[in-house]
Amino acid sequence: MSNLKWPFAAADVQASVADAATVEVTVTNQMTIVPVDTMAQDTTVDLSVDSGVEAGAMLLIKAGSDGTARALVQGTGFSYTTSQAGTISKIKHFLYVFNGSTFDHVATVTAN
Repeated sequence: MSNLKWPFAAADVQASVADAATVEVTVTNQMTIVPVDTMAQDTTVDLSVDSGVEAGAMLLIKAGSDGTARALVQGTGFSYTTSQAGTISKIKHFLYVFNGSTFDHVATVTAN
């Protein structure tokens, strides 16, 4: 049963990630949710993607900025190494879809 993946089993909701200059995320499921503590600096996210992850897998990163707008920088494992702009004292959800080799950014939503 441990090899069941979303949508037939629970999504991989990872523990809240502490604010850091670089955050390492391991993706092993078809749906991975990563909450990042309030960012006090621009943060680069690097992905390690398991070989069992299939095209169409989704990655949702929830991140907020402190009193300064912080950027979420797409590092290793993303299609483009660009940054997604944060908003002062706001939480944003960044959605990515796996294209078979890397994750493509598809949407950003401000939550508050």
